Amino acid sequence: SASSLAANFCASGASYSITGLIGPAIFTTTFAWLLDWLPGAPFLLAAPIMFALGASFVFYIAMPFALNFALTQEVTEGQVQVTYLPKVEEYMGLVTTLVLAFGLMFQLPVVLSLLGRVGIVSSSLLRKGRRYVIVGIAAFSALVTPNDVISMIVMAVPVYALYEISIWIVAAMEATRAKEEAAAVPPAP
Repeated sequence: SASSLAANFCASGASYSITGLIGPAIFTTTFAWLLDWLPGAPFLLAAPIMFALGASFVFYIAMPFALNFALTQEVTEGQVQVTYLPKVEEYMGLVTTLVLAFGLMFQLPVVLSLLGRVGIVSSSLLRKGRRYVIVGIAAFSALVTPNDVISMIVMAVPVYALYEISIWIVAAMEATRAKEEAAAVPPAP
């Protein structure tokens, strides 16, 4: 688990480093030509950034909620004493699972905007599918997070917000495409 997480992190960093290394060496016009030739360049840059945002969301927001839930399960009063004794393996497994889950879920705008650019999805299709997406996000959040409602909500709300942002991005791409097509059509004589 930890090795696959490290491999994903290094691979995303390596692609960014290669771009940073080669980018300054190429002339500006050549680099602009490369971006025109490689239409997925913004997506290649957005993917590791969104994964890193998801991972940082885990460490700064989701994990404190999960740990708070685990620590509040202790009972130190009365006859029965229940103490939370975490194991390193369980903690690392939880962190790895959450980092991968949030990292992948934060890829939602990248994937949907790429599908919108290709023409597989449209903003109207994404708007119509909201109720199914809400159920899917809730189910995925329930499977991945620990067994408390707060952690599930902490995952589901930002992912749904990212879905709404994806709808806006796809709508903006459709508007840009419509303007380009209107400009490309010659006026009737």
